[in-house]
Amino acid sequence: MTKPFVGVVSAITLSAVGALLPAADAASLTLGSAKDSTLYDESTGALANGGGAGMFVGNTGETRTTRGILAFDVSSIPAGSVITGATLRLTMNQGPSSAASVTLHRVLANWSEGSVVASGGGGGGGPSTAGSVTWLHTSFSDQFWSTPGGDFNAVASATTSVAGAGTYTFTSAQLIADVQAWLDSGQSFGWIVRGIESGQGTAKRFATRESTTAAMKIASVFGSKPSNAGESWSS
Repeated sequence: MTKPFVGVVSAITLSAVGALLPAADAASLTLGSAKDSTLYDESTGALANGGGAGMFVGNTGETRTTRGILAFDVSSIPAGSVITGATLRLTMNQGPSSAASVTLHRVLANWSEGSVVASGGGGGGGPSTAGSVTWLHTSFSDQFWSTPGGDFNAVASATTSVAGAGTYTFTSAQLIADVQAWLDSGQSFGWIVRGIESGQGTAKRFATRESTTAAMKIASVFGSKPSNAGESWSS
């Protein structure tokens, strides 16, 4: 019998209900993010960092706005499962230590990661190549977002306060709804991650799946439990 389970991405923790499965069949699974990158506010879409070890959120020292973008493959969760909990975990490893609200917004269009690795710390981006996601492009150089900066829900799915270096969690009812929508539709476009997009030097860097430090990789966990009355699941 196929077991329902949860997956972990840039650190996302989820719970799901698998129809008509006994408690003994509940299972869990840890997944890495399928793709992640940074959108750099550049008028021609010339900057990318899909292969970089960091994802930037907020305004750089050049007052250039950056947004993180990440997505997960939820195809391992059995069809028909009901997601009952979701938590995203992200590790911030560089940036100002002052607290700032960081928000997640569900992406509304498919996009490709690309392979660009920006030089230095990565905050300035690198020259876009074929297949890169950019401020203008879902896939450089001929596929575009409807709106520069990405197509996403204006209302945040989750918000958390991020200060100094460390691991932070995001969770909400809407986060659960997002993951359920991915599962039901078979289309997982992920989230855009936004920070303070005013002023200068507000950008924070989060580890991506390309990070050489395992603890800094994006990870999400989907939890599942049987729907039978009186039975429960816990991570």
